[in-house]
Amino acid sequence: MKKTILLSNHYEGPLYEILKEAIGDRFDLQMLKEAKREELLERIENADYLIMSGKLEIDDEIIGRAKKLKMIQRTGVGIDRLDLDVLKKYNIPLYVNKGVNAASVAEFAVMAMLMTLKNACPIDSQMKKGEWKKTKMGVLNRELADKRVGLIGIGNIGKRVAEMLKGFHCDVVYYDRFPLPQEDEEEYNVHCLPFDELIQTADIISLHCPYDRQTGPIISKKEIALMKDGVILVNTARGKLIRQKDLTEALRDHKIAFAAIDTFEEEPLDKDDELRKLDNVFLSPHVAGLTHESYQRMLRGAVESIVCFDEGDLEKIAECRIV
Repeated sequence: MKKTILLSNHYEGPLYEILKEAIGDRFDLQMLKEAKREELLERIENADYLIMSGKLEIDDEIIGRAKKLKMIQRTGVGIDRLDLDVLKKYNIPLYVNKGVNAASVAEFAVMAMLMTLKNACPIDSQMKKGEWKKTKMGVLNRELADKRVGLIGIGNIGKRVAEMLKGFHCDVVYYDRFPLPQEDEEEYNVHCLPFDELIQTADIISLHCPYDRQTGPIISKKEIALMKDGVILVNTARGKLIRQKDLTEALRDHKIAFAAIDTFEEEPLDKDDELRKLDNVFLSPHVAGLTHESYQRMLRGAVESIVCFDEGDLEKIAECRIV
């Protein structure tokens, strides 16, 4: 009898075809009709493996019903919707797709820096209204060259961002709880600063770190007050890293000149949220890590990891184990 892989989401079209092709005839693929907690609670009981897309919380109630579950595989790398203590309690191993969307997120982050510096959104809006403000808008644009870019987090994504910024001749600094060895800092042309010094001196701040429930937001009113007037803030990591109310206020006051925000405290972003009313923020629906190529890597990588686990070949996926 085939073992069952349950997807905690619903895919159609190309996404379904990629996943189905990767699984082949080895496993029985099941997925939710909708990404709803109630259905997951019902379906988890018969799952041998869970491919978790990141939309639904995985907690004690769900794992308590997963009597056959052998392993959880994330499609991406984020683990903020998983209760790791619960997984340890039930001895359920968790694997992530390490580095799978690093290129996608890094490209998006650098794009966001350029869009904000060049006022791409306001200029596009003006042009579509029939306006032509060449000189007025041109003098407001800024160059990325010679700016200090502060990266909070220097994992797979942060390193890719640093690599991409080499060609722009930026002063790239970073903060991370685990600083890079000196040879790696030289390779990526970065140097480590204390957190407070980074946010006080950076012209652009880009977040590339995980969210820690115990410490909560790392950017709130206190940290914003330390930033340079007119700083640019980019968040392609986790929405709860920033206290959204404080960000909105800082954008209104132009303490933060412009922000590019891909992730939010609560998703989807409420249609009446105040951020939607501001013209100095670029908003996107948590898509920085999602491309055709990254979806292929995520789904195929998730299945390959499950196959390795099922065959007992754990050395191949050891570096991707979280719990």
